[in-house]
Amino acid sequence: MSGASHHTHTHTHEGGDSGHHHSHSHSHDPTGHSHHAPGGIKEANRQHFDSQAHHNSGGYEASPARQLAAKKAVAAILEAVPFDEDKTVVMDYACGTGLVSQGLAPHTKTLIGVDISSKSVEYFNGRVANQGIPPDEMKAICTELVERGTRDTDPFEGIVFDVIVCTQAYHHFEDINGITKILASYLKPGTGVLVVIDMIRSSESEKLHKDHGK
Repeated sequence: MSGASHHTHTHTHEGGDSGHHHSHSHSHDPTGHSHHAPGGIKEANRQHFDSQAHHNSGGYEASPARQLAAKKAVAAILEAVPFDEDKTVVMDYACGTGLVSQGLAPHTKTLIGVDISSKSVEYFNGRVANQGIPPDEMKAICTELVERGTRDTDPFEGIVFDVIVCTQAYHHFEDINGITKILASYLKPGTGVLVVIDMIRSSESEKLHKDHGK
């Protein structure tokens, strides 16, 4: 697909009451990244995005290609799922410093970003505070999600989500089926929707993912 502009896979999964079992056979690794640091891929990604978060206006955000990718992701999400700014509660999983969250927030009642990078979450929340947006409308938390009900504490205090989005991150995950099941457990039963957007291999995605994570 050489020469193509930006491409995404958009997958939507409706929440239901039957256990949220989804089966996927994705192959998202557009740059062949397979570097392993002590602690595995997850820890390598955490370290990478921690190091980038405060560098050059957010590091990850400094790239025009990534800014364009985020804009296209936001447009694709809003086209795929009806949002109501008075009702829609959204989780942005693997939110990073919040590029996609910033585009979605005006269309939501509440948006909560989730990331394993504490520095990215700090940057996300600092910008939200500077914008004067209260935390009950928009915030990010640093946590590693597990399936709801398997942990004594709930990082969302019982909130269920109308929409969960995950953009440009699935290729980082070692267990795609596992993370999909975890995310689905936080959806509103029967109506919640999971939207996954990721790159497919192209000349543009090669540029976008150069030196990007693991």
